[in-house]
Amino acid sequence: MPEASEARASSPWPFVAISVLILLLAAFLYLRMSRKDRAPGPLDVRPVATTKDAEATADPRGSERAGLLEKARSSLDDGRIDDAASALAEARKIRPGDDIERIEGELVRLRAKAQEEEEQRRAALALGELKKNWEETWKPKYLWDQAAAAAGEFLKAHPKAANDPDFEALRREIERNRREHDEAYRMNLDAARKLHQEGRTAQALQKLLLAIQFYPERAGEIDALRAEWESSLLDKEMVRITDVEVWIGSDEVDDEKPKRRFRGKPYKIDRYEVTNEEYAAFLAANPNHPAPPYWKNRRYPPEAARFPVTCVRLGDAEAYARWARKRLPTEEEWEKAARFINGWRYPWGDDFPAPGSRDYPANSWEYWQNLADQGKLPGPVAVGTFPNGKSGFDVYDMAGNVWEWTSTRVPADVNGKKVEMGVLKGGSFMTTKEALRCSNRLLDEPDLGHPDYGFRCVKD
Repeated sequence: MPEASEARASSPWPFVAISVLILLLAAFLYLRMSRKDRAPGPLDVRPVATTKDAEATADPRGSERAGLLEKARSSLDDGRIDDAASALAEARKIRPGDDIERIEGELVRLRAKAQEEEEQRRAALALGELKKNWEETWKPKYLWDQAAAAAGEFLKAHPKAANDPDFEALRREIERNRREHDEAYRMNLDAARKLHQEGRTAQALQKLLLAIQFYPERAGEIDALRAEWESSLLDKEMVRITDVEVWIGSDEVDDEKPKRRFRGKPYKIDRYEVTNEEYAAFLAANPNHPAPPYWKNRRYPPEAARFPVTCVRLGDAEAYARWARKRLPTEEEWEKAARFINGWRYPWGDDFPAPGSRDYPANSWEYWQNLADQGKLPGPVAVGTFPNGKSGFDVYDMAGNVWEWTSTRVPADVNGKKVEMGVLKGGSFMTTKEALRCSNRLLDEPDLGHPDYGFRCVKD
């Protein structure tokens, strides 16, 4: 027992506990005494500030800026690039920042994409229009240069189209057609130049017509050559008739009276009747003028190139003469060139070959009678076939072959009506020697064109 009492008497815990209580009591008394010294005030019940509120307090327009950024993001999501750019611009006015730069980077990317898509759309539309023009206009009309130029302008406006297989296919097709037709054009042009150099100008003009069909855009080059060659063709075979005085008319037939002297002004007259090939040059320059009925597809029979053109009406002959910068001869001018200064009955003289003679000077009924045993039918022959029948002025075929229109018109009574008739001269392969007399004249309606009607021209 004494040992237990001694142990409790030596333990420190009672002392520690008493010390703690004393400290607590001292603290309590201190607080009471300090509270009594302060005046009482109102109770602060303000809520604790949040981070968002702190930011609002530091930047009064921060929420507005945040709203603009949200609008920009939403606009980009909807593809409204201009609205997004506008929202970003307003936000930057409030305060720049990395957040704006990040959104603007996305805007730039989307804008570039939109521009590329718009360019692709415009290029597709333009290519569609290019294809349409090619199929509907340039290709059918052989406008190769125009098509190539349009393709070049398209590529200049849309450079990326160079990698477009559709455009590349169209460009190749244009170039192929252009190349092939250029080759055909140049082949015919070279052939035309060769024919002209050989003196076959009428055939050369036909080749020029064929050449321009392959490449109509080169009409300027062809027109210049054609004008030069036509002039040489139409002027080279003309004979000058001076102002010498000659006999014309006769006292044998009423409508040829009287036999008289005629001088007139100097002029040039075609040495030969207008041929099919020469008339073809006129038709080539006047595509709307009708061709003679015996031609096919506006082309004369190949063997008849140097035959006189026939089935022509007076109006056709006048149209040709205007195109050739000439005119038709008057009846008196025609007869002067045929009769020469001696006033012969026929261009070669006063006599006609006796029946059965094979040395005929003209293509007339008598000539074909001698060929009847050969089974040949009467018809025109190449101009200049009868050199011994030319006139004293060196003009051929003024007797026979075909009747020739003159510019002279005379009034006539047809079935009780007064009409104007055209005067033809020279006779034809269908007439006898009486019709071949230089003074003979045939009156007919200007709108008629028979198989033995032709003409020749004069020039002042």
